[in-house]
Amino acid sequence: MVKHEKVIFADYSNDMRNFYFAIVAVLAFLSAANAKAEEEAFSDFNCNITDEQTVYWAAMSQAVTLKTQIKHEGEGYPQGFMTLILEDGTAVDLGQGGKYIDDAPDDEFNDCKKHLEIAKRATLDSLSDTTRFATLESLWAYSAMGQDCMDAANLSEDGPSENCQQAASVHKAFMEASIDSSLDFTQFELLLDSHAPLITVRRSTYYSETFVYDAQTNTLHNVLTEGC
Repeated sequence: MVKHEKVIFADYSNDMRNFYFAIVAVLAFLSAANAKAEEEAFSDFNCNITDEQTVYWAAMSQAVTLKTQIKHEGEGYPQGFMTLILEDGTAVDLGQGGKYIDDAPDDEFNDCKKHLEIAKRATLDSLSDTTRFATLESLWAYSAMGQDCMDAANLSEDGPSENCQQAASVHKAFMEASIDSSLDFTQFELLLDSHAPLITVRRSTYYSETFVYDAQTNTLHNVLTEGC
């Protein structure tokens, strides 16, 4: 390479290096600006709303009221607090959740009612007579079917059906939940035989928990976690 070509190459390299650093600086600036704008949008968003909805809980044969409160005071994500009030006035604490909406436009994120609807929907559905699992007995049967059909699928050329795969997924989650369950075998048998009802609670946009309700002690026991 002649001297003149070396000078041209050096100038070109310097120009490209400067161009690269300029692009990095611009991207860093835009990223910081977006983060600041998102932080400001969140800090301007405040809400505190409470919703009470009375529905018929088919598995318990009674009207119940689901009380849901959404709170946000400018930091992080809105939090949801849920309580189920039975016909006789007994309050069942369903705990709390949050991050019901993620990676959404400001106008959607800043809508309290949207968070509220997502927070309560899974619970309302689980109280209806159209839910997949109304009682611990129905969950147990579906889980067992998931194990049995996957074993039988080894004999089929077509493999497991979609319904079988879904049941197998529930069986796996049910077994995983049983490892850390607060129920002992005797309690489980009693709740199974008494057709104890289930309640599902949405914890975030990513996962939900299903509990069996023990009416004798007014307690909830996790039997299924779906999502991640």
